[in-house]
Amino acid sequence: MAKKIIIIATGLYLVFAGLYVLRTSLMAVSYIESIKDKLPKNFDPHSFLYAVTPFIIWFVITGIGILYRKHWARYSLYVFCAVSILFGLLVSGVMVFAIAHAKNLMPTFPIKIVPLILRIIILIFLPVFFYVFFSRKSVRELFS
Repeated sequence: MAKKIIIIATGLYLVFAGLYVLRTSLMAVSYIESIKDKLPKNFDPHSFLYAVTPFIIWFVITGIGILYRKHWARYSLYVFCAVSILFGLLVSGVMVFAIAHAKNLMPTFPIKIVPLILRIIILIFLPVFFYVFFSRKSVRELFS
Protein backbone atom coordinates (compact mmCIF):
# COMPACT_ATOMS: atom_id res chain seq x y z
CA MET A 1 0.00 0.00 0.00
CA ALA A 2 2.80 2.42 0.90
CA LYS A 3 4.53 1.66 -2.41
CA LYS A 4 1.45 2.65 -4.37
CA ILE A 5 1.12 5.90 -2.41
CA ILE A 6 4.76 6.79 -3.09
CA ILE A 7 4.34 5.96 -6.79
CA ILE A 8 1.24 8.18 -7.02
CA ALA A 9 2.97 10.97 -5.08
CA THR A 10 5.99 10.76 -7.41
CA GLY A 11 3.83 10.95 -10.52
CA LEU A 12 1.88 13.91 -9.16
CA TYR A 13 5.11 15.59 -8.07
CA LEU A 14 6.50 15.37 -11.61
CA VAL A 15 3.28 16.62 -13.21
CA PHE A 16 3.02 19.55 -10.81
CA ALA A 17 6.75 20.30 -11.14
CA GLY A 18 6.27 20.55 -14.89
CA LEU A 19 3.27 22.84 -14.46
CA TYR A 20 5.22 24.95 -11.96
CA VAL A 21 8.09 25.34 -14.43
CA LEU A 22 5.54 26.32 -17.10
CA ARG A 23 4.00 28.96 -14.81
CA THR A 24 7.41 30.33 -13.86
CA SER A 25 8.46 30.44 -17.51
CA LEU A 26 5.33 32.32 -18.52
CA MET A 27 5.93 34.80 -15.71
CA ALA A 28 9.52 35.30 -16.91
CA VAL A 29 8.33 35.84 -20.49
CA SER A 30 5.73 38.39 -19.36
CA TYR A 31 8.39 40.24 -17.37
CA ILE A 32 10.76 40.23 -20.34
CA GLU A 33 7.92 41.55 -22.49
CA SER A 34 7.43 44.40 -20.04
CA ILE A 35 11.06 45.52 -20.33
CA LYS A 36 11.37 44.76 -24.04
CA ASP A 37 12.33 48.34 -24.89
CA LYS A 38 15.47 48.02 -22.72
CA LEU A 39 16.63 44.84 -24.47
CA PRO A 40 18.45 44.50 -27.79
CA LYS A 41 16.16 44.75 -30.82
CA ASN A 42 16.87 41.21 -32.05
CA PHE A 43 16.15 39.62 -28.64
CA ASP A 44 13.24 37.18 -28.68
CA PRO A 45 11.50 37.15 -25.28
CA HIS A 46 10.02 33.75 -26.04
CA SER A 47 13.43 32.10 -26.49
CA PHE A 48 13.47 31.17 -22.80
CA LEU A 49 10.11 29.46 -23.18
CA TYR A 50 11.35 27.61 -26.27
CA ALA A 51 14.31 26.29 -24.31
CA VAL A 52 12.27 25.16 -21.30
CA THR A 53 9.28 23.61 -23.12
CA PRO A 54 10.95 20.21 -23.80
CA PHE A 55 11.69 19.84 -20.08
CA ILE A 56 8.12 20.76 -19.17
CA ILE A 57 6.79 18.13 -21.58
CA TRP A 58 9.32 15.59 -20.24
CA PHE A 59 8.22 16.18 -16.62
CA VAL A 60 4.51 15.91 -17.40
CA ILE A 61 4.79 12.84 -19.65
CA THR A 62 7.06 11.06 -17.18
CA GLY A 63 4.70 11.89 -14.32
CA ILE A 64 1.72 10.53 -16.24
CA GLY A 65 3.73 7.43 -17.18
CA ILE A 66 4.62 6.87 -13.52
CA LEU A 67 0.94 7.19 -12.55
CA TYR A 68 0.06 4.55 -15.17
CA ARG A 69 3.07 2.44 -14.10
CA LYS A 70 4.72 2.35 -17.51
CA HIS A 71 8.12 0.70 -17.75
CA TRP A 72 9.60 3.49 -19.88
CA ALA A 73 8.56 6.11 -17.32
CA ARG A 74 10.71 4.44 -14.69
CA TYR A 75 13.76 4.75 -16.97
CA SER A 76 12.85 8.34 -17.76
CA LEU A 77 12.68 8.98 -14.02
CA TYR A 78 16.22 7.57 -13.65
CA VAL A 79 17.48 10.07 -16.22
CA PHE A 80 15.52 12.85 -14.52
CA CYS A 81 17.08 11.90 -11.18
CA ALA A 82 20.60 11.87 -12.59
CA VAL A 83 20.15 15.28 -14.23
CA SER A 84 18.56 16.71 -11.09
CA ILE A 85 21.34 15.40 -8.84
CA LEU A 86 24.07 16.82 -11.10
CA PHE A 87 22.27 20.16 -11.38
CA GLY A 88 21.66 20.20 -7.62
CA LEU A 89 25.32 19.56 -6.87
CA LEU A 90 26.33 22.34 -9.25
CA VAL A 91 23.83 24.87 -7.87
CA SER A 92 24.54 23.94 -4.25
CA GLY A 93 28.28 24.17 -4.84
CA VAL A 94 27.93 27.62 -6.35
CA MET A 95 25.71 28.74 -3.46
CA VAL A 96 28.12 27.38 -0.84
CA PHE A 97 30.99 29.16 -2.58
CA ALA A 98 28.99 32.41 -2.74
CA ILE A 99 27.95 32.19 0.91
CA ALA A 100 31.50 31.36 2.02
CA HIS A 101 32.95 34.36 0.17
CA ALA A 102 30.24 36.89 1.00
CA LYS A 103 31.22 39.87 3.09
CA ASN A 104 29.06 40.91 6.06
CA LEU A 105 27.21 37.59 5.93
CA MET A 106 26.30 37.15 9.58
CA PRO A 107 23.19 39.40 9.70
CA THR A 108 21.60 37.59 6.75
CA PHE A 109 23.05 34.11 7.27
CA PRO A 110 19.69 32.36 8.05
CA ILE A 111 18.11 33.97 5.00
CA LYS A 112 20.94 32.69 2.79
CA ILE A 113 21.14 29.16 4.23
CA VAL A 114 17.41 28.25 4.01
CA PRO A 115 17.24 28.37 0.16
CA LEU A 116 20.43 26.30 0.03
CA ILE A 117 18.94 23.62 2.27
CA LEU A 118 15.70 23.58 0.27
CA ARG A 119 17.61 23.22 -3.01
CA ILE A 120 19.68 20.37 -1.57
CA ILE A 121 16.52 18.57 -0.44
CA ILE A 122 14.58 19.11 -3.69
CA LEU A 123 17.41 18.68 -6.18
CA ILE A 124 19.55 16.03 -4.47
CA PHE A 125 17.88 14.08 -1.65
CA LEU A 126 14.48 13.67 -3.30
CA PRO A 127 15.92 12.34 -6.60
CA VAL A 128 18.22 9.98 -4.67
CA PHE A 129 15.15 8.68 -2.81
CA PHE A 130 13.26 8.27 -6.11
CA TYR A 131 16.20 6.44 -7.68
CA VAL A 132 16.60 4.04 -4.76
CA PHE A 133 12.85 3.48 -4.37
CA PHE A 134 12.18 2.80 -8.06
CA SER A 135 15.25 0.52 -8.29
CA ARG A 136 13.88 -1.93 -5.73
CA LYS A 137 12.77 -5.23 -7.20
CA SER A 138 9.33 -5.10 -5.57
CA VAL A 139 8.66 -1.72 -7.18
CA ARG A 140 10.10 -2.74 -10.57
CA GLU A 141 7.61 -5.60 -10.68
CA LEU A 142 4.69 -3.14 -10.42
CA PHE A 143 5.65 -1.55 -13.76
CA SER A 144 4.60 -3.27 -16.98
